[in-house]
Amino acid sequence: MKAVAITTLSLLTLASGCASTEPPPHVSSGACQTDTLGWVIGLPANEENGRRAFRESGAGLWRTVSPTQAMTKDRRPDRLTVRVDDASRIIDVGCY
Repeated sequence: MKAVAITTLSLLTLASGCASTEPPPHVSSGACQTDTLGWVIGLPANEENGRRAFRESGAGLWRTVSPTQAMTKDRRPDRLTVRVDDASRIIDVGCY
């Protein structure tokens, strides 16, 4: 019985060493705002433009939606939605 308890304690100690203590890379209020994101319309939907728009929007989440992709109807005021055209150019941004 002692061996089982020691083994369990050892495994828990090892597992706790794997836990991340780093803060998330982007912490925001979660209140999405697109008033200042007009600059992104017409630009390529690349990682640099997406990350900048996400950061400037203050959103907690973001997604990119293409013309052929189904979009859920759930409204999330904390989510930045970036809509792109067939050429992967940003055509719209919104908080939904």
